[in-house]
Amino acid sequence: MKSEFFVVGIILIMVGIGVSFYGYKQMQPTGLEKTIDTIAKWGEALSGEKSPLPKRDKTGSVLIMILGGIFFIVGLNMIIKSGGNRESRENIISSQMQDYPRYCPNCGVHVSDGNQFCSKCGAKIES
Repeated sequence: MKSEFFVVGIILIMVGIGVSFYGYKQMQPTGLEKTIDTIAKWGEALSGEKSPLPKRDKTGSVLIMILGGIFFIVGLNMIIKSGGNRESRENIISSQMQDYPRYCPNCGVHVSDGNQFCSKCGAKIES
């Protein structure tokens, strides 16, 4: 379950960056707008009169960039939540270790659960 959160978090971060970049590109002036602006500046320089140019509405682009930021933050949050806590991982490992039989590290004989010393050689058995 935790790895799915991590994968979805990575995907959301990538989508967030892509959506934000798309919104940013939509805010940039097009080639036609740059040409019109250059012609208007030449006209202003020659005549001395400033001609009003229509401004493009950038609200949609800003909202797209905000949406990309939200995707990014949600993805980052999912990655952080996928980390889990160390204590729960240690509990899982210790519970799995209890399912396996124990052997003496000195002579290799099977040691019953609950015994702290080997019945054959007397070596201390670590739990």
